[in-house]
Parts: sequence; C-alpha cells; structure tokens
Amino acid sequence: MQFKELSKQLIELAEAAGESLPEFEGREFSALAEFEQPLVEASIRLRSVGSNELSLQLLDAAVVFGVRSGLVDDNRAWALAGLGRRTEAMGLWNELLDHPDEGRRTQAQANLRLLAGELSKQLIELAEAAGESLPEFEGREFSALAEFEQPLVEASIRLRSVGSNELSLQLLDAAVVFGVRSGLVDDNRAWALAGLGRRTEAMGLWNELLDHPDEGRRTQAQANLRLLAGELSKQLIELAEAAGESLPEFEGREFSALAEFEQPLVEASIRLRSVGSNELSLQLLDAAVVFGVRSGLVDDNRAWALAGLGRLPEAVGLWRELQASPEQDCAAMARERLQSYASEADRIVVTNNAQVLVDEGHIDQAKTVLLQAMMDAPEWDASWTTMLIHILKTHYGYKDNADLLERELKENHLSLEVFDLYLDLVEQRLKDVVVASSSS
Repeated sequence: MQFKELSKQLIELAEAAGESLPEFEGREFSALAEFEQPLVEASIRLRSVGSNELSLQLLDAAVVFGVRSGLVDDNRAWALAGLGRRTEAMGLWNELLDHPDEGRRTQAQANLRLLAGELSKQLIELAEAAGESLPEFEGREFSALAEFEQPLVEASIRLRSVGSNELSLQLLDAAVVFGVRSGLVDDNRAWALAGLGRRTEAMGLWNELLDHPDEGRRTQAQANLRLLAGELSKQLIELAEAAGESLPEFEGREFSALAEFEQPLVEASIRLRSVGSNELSLQLLDAAVVFGVRSGLVDDNRAWALAGLGRLPEAVGLWRELQASPEQDCAAMARERLQSYASEADRIVVTNNAQVLVDEGHIDQAKTVLLQAMMDAPEWDASWTTMLIHILKTHYGYKDNADLLERELKENHLSLEVFDLYLDLVEQRLKDVVVASSSS
C-alpha cells in the first residue's frame, strides 16, 4: 500500500505539470529500492527537455518517502544545477565524496570540477573580453565554490588598483550569480561600485554587512560607511569654504548613510538662499545628488535655487518630475509650485526659442512658434504679439526714426498683420480637425 501511495504521488506531480511518467506505467513496486531506476530515468528525460523543476520535485518527493541513494542525490544535484542553484548542487556532490561506492565518489568529484570549471571559464572569458587576464586563476582546479573566494577577491583588488572597477564588478557579480557569496566578496563588490560612482549601491551592501555573523566584517563595513560618507561631507564643506561660507549644519556630525545628509543639506540650502547665495546652494545640492543623495525634498530645493538664479524653466522641469513622484507629499508640493510658476516658465522657453530662430535667420519658423503659443496660452497674447511685431519690424527693416504719426500707423499695420497670421493658423487648425474627423 505504501509503494502504491508513492507511485500515485509521483504520477500526480507529473500530471499537475502537464507531464506523464511512462517509466512508471504497468509497474508494481514491492520495495522502495525498486523506484530508483524508473525515477532516475524519468528525471534524466525531464531534464533533457528543460523540466528541471519537475525533475527535482519528483526526486525530492521520493527522498521524503525514503527513496535515497547516491544515484538519486546525483540526479537531484543535476536538477539543482539546471535551476541555477549551483551551491546546493555542489553541496550534494560534496556529500557524495564520502559515499562508500568508489565510482560514486569519483563521479561526484568529476561533477564538482565540471561545474566549478564552468565558472572559471566564464570568469576568464569575461576578463579576456575586456583585454585582461586572470593570473590568479592560472593552473588552478576548483572542486568547490568556496575555493573561488580567495583568487576572485585578489583579482578584484588588483583590477581596481589599475582603475578597472567595471571588470572587477563584472567578475564578482558573475561569481555571485553562480553561487559564490561571502562577506568578503560583497565587501569587494561594494568597493567596485564605489569606484564606479554607484555609492548608494555600495553603501547598501555595507549596510547589509552590518548584520554579518563575523564581528570583524561588521566592524569593517561600519568603517567603510563612515569613510565614504566622510568623503561627501568633506567635499561639501570645501565647496562652501571656497565660496567664503561655512556649513554649521554639518559641524560635529558623523554620517554612516547617505540618507542622513538630507536634513542638514536642505537646512544649509535654505539658509544660503535666504541670504542670496543661490549659486552655492545649488552647487551643494548638485554635488550631493551626484554622490547619490537624491530625494523629493532635495530636488525641490534644487528647483528653488535654480529659480533664484533666473533659471525658471529648469526649476519647473524638476517640479514636473516631482509631480509624478510616488510620494504623495512631494507630488502635491510639486503641483502647488507648478500652479504658480509653470506658465511663466513655458513663456520664457517659447520666447527664448523664438529669439534663437530669429538670430539664426529663421523668421518664418519664429513666427510659427509664437503664433502656436498664442493659441496654446492665450493669457500671454500681449507678450507674443509684442514679440511678433518686433520680428516683423526686423523682417521688413522698419526703423524707429519716423515721426510719431507714421510710427503709430506702422504699429497698427503690424498688429493687423499679426492678427491675420493668427486667424490663418486658427483656420488651418479647424481644417485639420475636420479632416481628422472625416477620416475616423
């Protein structure tokens, strides 16, 4: 009865995955050992068509039931390897190195070397693709993933020392994906990330290492966090001093995470803007953003500094980005700012674009830009009209040396011409609407 139950369970597992088990058809089992052959045959067949998950499920279910052998574990290891769970696979093969059967021990050792060899080959190819070699791996044969740690870290340090942070990180990340993971590996990944300017990610890894079981690793991670945060603190203080200012908001503070910079940075930014130092305020905020300190509050203060410098379109650009923020408070704050400043910023952009076109001699394009703006933002009609009249004067070569009456007549004539151009554009848009409606 027990054997029928296992056979039924395995068949149901296969059917739930849309598969069948022809290896079990017409078979009656009277001992658990009799399951080994058809189970392994089914496992191999399923792996050959990419069904590693089902292969492992069947094997694991049989093991729970009591079907356990070197051959079963070998196939479990191959299914695990096919699923990318190489550390677990190599763990099983390492257990098989103590198997009483010499053939099984020999095969396990060969499998370990084969899988480790895959990683070794992959790392060497990554290095060669970047024009580098890995002398740390030369003449080495690996039989466990843990054996990669030392040469991998040595190669990572050497590559970083010559500025190859990108390759250093690629090697470490490839090894982690393969299953090589340790505090030392993550520490070196963090240093490579820091060298690439990806400090937020680096500090994220060191923050994870603060929970590492090894005290030395925890202590080192804390020191690294303080070191990297100290770099930004020093940079900001030097920027302020170069402008003849100080940053009392940073005095006596020790930072161990980038998020801790937000409050004193924003406070310093507001204080500096209040005394007219918009340029320094923006420099500090931008330097912090480059370092990895970014938040809605930081961007809002960058926008205010830009506005204070007369760069309103850029400020509005930042507020428009913040409007889409998942943080409701930031989004609401940005919408409030845009209600007050977006229209003016858009007017400046249109005016500047039109002036550039005039300066480049593209008079007709400049007129089109302004006429379209008149339709899209009628509240600025007077501004657009004045600029259009100026453009038409330039185009016709009008001079302001005529008497008052003649100048008034010319102004009236040009105003009428602007109105005619506006009506032409309105008429064209109405025609476009009619055409679009009839074709839909």
